[in-house]
Amino acid sequence: MFTEKVSINYRGFHPSIQTKEIVGALLEEILLEGPSFSKLKAQFAVEGEFAHVVYKGIIEIQSGAGLFFVKAESSQIADLAHKLLKRSRRQFSKWKDRKIGGKARAHHHDDLETSEAI
Repeated sequence: MFTEKVSINYRGFHPSIQTKEIVGALLEEILLEGPSFSKLKAQFAVEGEFAHVVYKGIIEIQSGAGLFFVKAESSQIADLAHKLLKRSRRQFSKWKDRKIGGKARAHHHDDLETSEAI
């Protein structure tokens, strides 16, 4: 994992090796799919006891393209990771659409200026 780009905080529990692996894979995937040169802060917490445990996750992705923020909760850490990845992908997709749409509009605008100048 890209430890220099990632900060992870666990609150209210000591993560097992399996939990660390799930979280590590999640954060690595988010870094790979997000904007280049991103930094990531993640916080995972547990509330409740025994059969009524709720895992909560908050991830903040800082990049030159802007700030992305996702949060979710679930009774299982693997499901929580899936929700966080899905939500971050949705934000990245919207960002990419705006980025591509902005370039297309700028290119179209340049064409109009060129046509009017002739």
